Amino acid sequence: MHCTLLWKKLRARMVYLVNRSNRRLFYELVRAEFKMADSNSTWGVMWSLLGPLATLAVMLAIFKTFSPGVREYPLYLLLGISCVNFFLITTTYTVKIFYLNREIVLNSTIPREILIISKISIFVYKFLIELTLCLLLGIYFGVFSSKLFFLFIPLLMGFIAFSFGIGLVLALIYCFVIDIEHIWMLASRLYYFVTPVFYTLNDISPNVAKLIYWGNPLSSFLIAFRSIFMSTQKFSVFDYWYSIGLGFICMIAGYCIFLSIENIAVERV
Repeated sequence: MHCTLLWKKLRARMVYLVNRSNRRLFYELVRAEFKMADSNSTWGVMWSLLGPLATLAVMLAIFKTFSPGVREYPLYLLLGISCVNFFLITTTYTVKIFYLNREIVLNSTIPREILIISKISIFVYKFLIELTLCLLLGIYFGVFSSKLFFLFIPLLMGFIAFSFGIGLVLALIYCFVIDIEHIWMLASRLYYFVTPVFYTLNDISPNVAKLIYWGNPLSSFLIAFRSIFMSTQKFSVFDYWYSIGLGFICMIAGYCIFLSIENIAVERV
């Protein structure tokens, strides 16, 4: 019975979200976010690349000696840095989104999910800029192949869905337990080490590799992204569809939880 009611609520919510007024509202909110992001900035989007490039330079200096036999190691590293950065920045920001926008979510009719998506749209934009740089590096190293690149959009959508779903669940938990912010901040510091950013799974013991792959969903996403951007990395149909499926499952699960408790959660924030 509960599942039937939830399905009806989900269907009604989807119809409501895509009506003309909400589409217009979403457009205006996204435009406002982009204006705020680039206001009083001389370099604009160039700042979006500074952080990943600085991290890349440091990691290259430290780990180049221990590079896992990958000729295009800068590209290998940059893809890892960009993917992990996007996930961590998106989820870390979303944790407190109801708290930071408390007056809006309580005293306006703006759909809360539209507010969240519009707020993280700037992170998607910056992520796409970083991936464009990865594409150029792939062309430079001669490892980019257009044969698999048509698979990029579904994988990107799955990755965004995954980040949104995890962030939404964290935001709901924060409404009841604010300590989740500190817990997530501590956990996020480990992601560069428990995700194959600067190493490959073949470089570590099989048992640890299995733990990192199955215990950290970012690993499969990163492997799939690299196989599309780098022809030297073996493409795995399983990694690809497993990542996409996992991403959308996380989003759907997170959104169903959100629909079930959103009013109780935001009133407690």
